[in-house]
Amino acid sequence: MPSRARAALVVLAAVAMVIFVPPRPGRAAAVINVPADYPTIQAAIVAAVDGDTVVVAAGTYNENLLITESITVQGSGPDVTTTVTGRPDGTVGFTSNGASP
Repeated sequence: MPSRARAALVVLAAVAMVIFVPPRPGRAAAVINVPADYPTIQAAIVAAVDGDTVVVAAGTYNENLLITESITVQGSGPDVTTTVTGRPDGTVGFTSNGASP
């Protein structure tokens, strides 16, 4: 087979592999529970990746939060109270770097 024909066949095979090989399935979004999975909200936030949900159990957490991924942080339910007190005056330092709060 001439070298041009062989090169064309190799390119055609490579294109066919790209088109017909299905992508690998992505990682499913995880639910990370505080304090069951991580002792602090920030530790759970650091472990989370885009699409994950951090669910915070009832209680008081003395933390300031930095979120750098597109994640959801929520309390564990409407019938429980979750309080985050990061500063002496009771306000929380909440920083979101490029993520939607």
